[in-house]
Order: sequence, then C-alpha cells, then structure tokens
Amino acid sequence: IELAHQNEFDPVAVYLNNLKVGPLPDEDWKYLGRFLFNIEDEIADAFLPRYLVSAVARVINPGCQVRQTPVLMGGQGIGKTEMGRALFGADHYGDGLTPALDIDDVTRLQYVWGMELGELNGLTRRTQQEKLKAFLSRRADLVRRKYAPGTEPIQRRSVFWATTNKSPLTDNTGSTRFVMIQLGDDKLPVSRVLGARDAIWARAYAEFRSGLQYWSTDEEMDAILKRNADYDLVDPWSEILGDWLKCQGTAAYVKRDQIYDFLKILPERQNNYNA
Repeated sequence: IELAHQNEFDPVAVYLNNLKVGPLPDEDWKYLGRFLFNIEDEIADAFLPRYLVSAVARVINPGCQVRQTPVLMGGQGIGKTEMGRALFGADHYGDGLTPALDIDDVTRLQYVWGMELGELNGLTRRTQQEKLKAFLSRRADLVRRKYAPGTEPIQRRSVFWATTNKSPLTDNTGSTRFVMIQLGDDKLPVSRVLGARDAIWARAYAEFRSGLQYWSTDEEMDAILKRNADYDLVDPWSEILGDWLKCQGTAAYVKRDQIYDFLKILPERQNNYNA
C-alpha cells in the first residue's frame, strides 16, 4: 500500500499531457452545440467550452470547484450515453449512481473522469434535494480505505454528465447546478466526436493552460436560469394547498397528517413522491 501511494498517477492526466494532435479549430470549438449535438444553441455554445475546461481542471487541480452539469434532454436511443462515453473515453466513463448517494457511489466516482447521471429526472424525484445538491457540489469525499486507520479526504477528479428524457428540475433553488440542453430527435454524431476526441481535449487542455474561466459568467448564468425556468416542474398540489391554507386562519402551522387527510392520501401512499 505504501509503495502504491508513493507511485500514484492519474491515467487521464497522462492522457492529457501526451496529446500529440492539433487542437479543435475555432469553427468547431466556438459552436460545440452544433459539433457535439447537431443543434443551434447559443447557451450551449457558451457553456460547453467552459465545461470541458472544468473537466481538465478537475484532473490537473483535483478538488477544484465545479458546480455546473450539462443536462442532455432528449428521447431514448439518440445516443446521449454513447456521446458521453465517446467524449470521456470508455475507460474513464461510468454510471450507476444510486439515490442513496452513499459510500458505494463515492467509490464509483473515484474510478471515472465523467460520471453519468442517467435519467436525472428519476434521481431528482427519489433523492432528497438538499442531499443531492450537496453531493453534486462537493469538492472532496471522506472515505475509509481498507486496512487504513480513520478516514481521509479524496479530492474529486471527475465531473458529471446528466441525461434525461423528462424535465428533472424539481427544485428551482438547485437549478444553478444544471444547464438544460434540449436535443433533437435525430441520432447524435457519436462517430464524429469519437474521431475528434483527442483534438477536443487538446483544445480544452490548451484553454485551461491559457486561463479560460471554467464557470459561467453572471450574464451567462442569467441566461441559463431563464432557460431552466422553462423546465421547472409545477407542483400539482401548490394551488390546491394554497387555497386550503388560506382557510386555516391564523394557525401558526399545520401538521403533515392534516395535509394528507385533506388531499385524501392513504397511509400506504405517503412517501417522497407526494410528500
């Protein structure tokens, strides 16, 4: 174990430091929405270069702050997962995070560069929102290694890549962490991206070295939030409960059981889906 610690290396860092191809040209880098997804999208064009540079930053400076995740929204079978695998490389791409977001999920993160949040709408429904936001924003994870005393912080070296076919935004206070990218109905150009993978990362690495800011500007964030608002799910109970609460007079609070009774939700159906 001690020898392993003394000879640690990151295969992704080795990959980035040994790229020999020319970087992706401006006509593709500045229009990554078109190059990666065959869409015309100014928000995606502004965000995606920063996102790719943030992925490089996580490798070169593990644990650096990366708060934003692209959310690819489109039909099943168009290649959202395959695109992530083509971009990050099959050996450095993974999925399988569970709603528990526990030590097993933390362990999975340690082995990948790009971690897919598959069918994000399901994950956001089944996971406590504060727990999910904290997990996505974390810069380091505390883990206990086998045969080692205590716990140690492991700086994150990965970024997230989210896919969904339905709106995943159930909490508008967390939407700053997501950048919704609406895809078309056609297959994504996975082969094109696979062939240009080295050039894409050569450009991202060069931009990182030149100091490109890898988080959205205030102006870009305003545009992202405005778009995300179109994907916020409307709580089906809000209007009904709003009228009911007005009838409760000056009561300082109401109990959850009162709400369940009013909505006629039986005990066996009282869970996170309708809480």
